[in-house]
Parts: sequence; C-alpha cells; structure tokens
Amino acid sequence: MRKIDTYVLYKSDILEPDLNDFLNDRRDLRKAWHSAISLFHLSDWIFTTNKDKIVGNYTYRQDSGLVKAVSKTEHFANYIGQRFPDFQIIRGVAHSSKHLRLRAPPVGRNNPSGMPSDAANSFVPDGSFSTGFSGAFDIGEVMIEADPTPIAFAALAKSVLKMWNDIIPAEGW
Repeated sequence: MRKIDTYVLYKSDILEPDLNDFLNDRRDLRKAWHSAISLFHLSDWIFTTNKDKIVGNYTYRQDSGLVKAVSKTEHFANYIGQRFPDFQIIRGVAHSSKHLRLRAPPVGRNNPSGMPSDAANSFVPDGSFSTGFSGAFDIGEVMIEADPTPIAFAALAKSVLKMWNDIIPAEGW
C-alpha cells in the first residue's frame, strides 16, 4: 500500500501532477484551481513535517503591523506570502475557488496586485484571431484579473513551484 505522508511525496505525487495536468491544458479552469490548491497547501505539509524547525524561528507581520512568531500553519502561510507575492496570489486563488468570495482584507494588509476576492477573478478569455506574422489562432488560457493587466495563471503557478524548489533546500526543510 502506497501512502502519501511526507511533503516530498505530496509534492511529487499530487502537486506536480496537478500542475502538469494544467500546463498541458491551459484553458481548463478546474485544473488551474486544483494546481492552486496543491501549490498553496504544500505550505501546510511543510509546516506540519518541519514544525520543530519552523515554530519560533520565522516571523510574519500581522495586519496591525506587529511582528509575530510563526506558531501554526496559517502563520507559516502568512510568512511565505509576505516574502513571495506570487504565493499570496496563489493562496487567494485556492481559497476563492473553494469559497467563491473572500472577505475583504483588513485595514493594514498589503496584498499584491492580482490578489483575488472572488472565484470569478480567475477566467479564460475568449480566443481571438491574431493578425500578426503567424496568423495563428489564439485560444486563450486561464488568467487572473489584476491591475493594470491580467496575470497568466501558468506563469504564476510556475513561479510558485520555482519558489518552493528554491526555498525548500535553502531552508533545510
């Protein structure tokens, strides 16, 4: 019987296949949302399996501005999100895909541009014909609303995977 009981197995057997499924079908919003959920929840797996290395050794800034030590999974996600804005956006995509609408952020929170407030902030634009040199048909791909321009979900997801691939060995998790 195969068990997934470490963040290493979660990453290789759940997160990476979810992301690859999406990258092979970039118009599929369901696959994008599954990827976002997997990319975000890796933080829970890392925290749980490395609690002794994390608790008290990392800090995040509360909405009030006070600096607080990480002591639970939500705090750890706050720590990661404050260091890596793309992770914070993925967190918002994951939560909005599950809950439809997110509560308005409290005063003092500094979310990155593109932080969703609603599941509808993730969308697939209609395809359009390109009159450029290729004459190719642009079928569009999953995007995240952002000001001034939407963010391609594929680039965002790849950025967060790279962040994990860089930070895990750097931090010794």
